[in-house]
Amino acid sequence: MILLLGRCGLERLAEPLRRLSGVEVHVASWTQTDLVRRLEPTLTYVDLFDWDAVAPLVRDVLCGRPPQIELDLLRAVVAALPDDGVVYRGLRRPEAGAFGLLPSRASRALDEALDRLESVVRGRRVLDVGGLWARRGLVSEQVRHGLGHGEAPAAAEAEAGWLHALWVARTRGPYKCLVVDLDDTLIHGELVDDRFHERNPAYLPLGEEPRRGVLEGFWRLKRGLHEALRVVQGRGILLALATRNDPEVVRRRWR
Repeated sequence: MILLLGRCGLERLAEPLRRLSGVEVHVASWTQTDLVRRLEPTLTYVDLFDWDAVAPLVRDVLCGRPPQIELDLLRAVVAALPDDGVVYRGLRRPEAGAFGLLPSRASRALDEALDRLESVVRGRRVLDVGGLWARRGLVSEQVRHGLGHGEAPAAAEAEAGWLHALWVARTRGPYKCLVVDLDDTLIHGELVDDRFHERNPAYLPLGEEPRRGVLEGFWRLKRGLHEALRVVQGRGILLALATRNDPEVVRRRWR
């Protein structure tokens, strides 16, 4: 079971999560912390920073007033939830300051208030939703339609996919090893090709000069794959290489 504690922002995630996981997905208010104990979900996703929490801060700075922020209830919710199996939805910062709608002093005041709001979940497991959207090339609905609008379906699908991956890791055990093919996957071309270094200028045999520009080879790399490999390696996952090439050739050419 997956439990979503929040308002309308999480309603959009429920259906994609049901489709991906095939399990029950319940949505309730973020104050209903007792459901975690009663339902014992495998994964709980909590949104403390919906528009109801952020809008008053934006309203105050737009009206020239110091933003008023109450953190006691939010802190009480965090304190009532266990650390294990609970992930918080990161703060999606409003674009009011970024597009010059606020004078610099008011923009700083808003940023400081949002920093205080975000401090409630400091040290907890948090999904950087804005970063997730940016990596997928998704534009915030605030940019398209103005403050207070929700997220596009593609944004909900991306967020649900991340949660599903986390749920899979919790229910089926963590991944310990990732195996990657070499030729035409990790590298461009085939390693044993006599002209390998011409097609891959980043690799040069000793004593040879590049015959093509290094940038040409760089743009052929599958950089998304390489970035993902660095991320999983940083999480302690073992990387392995699968290839039918001669091991000595691989060791000599793929340094």
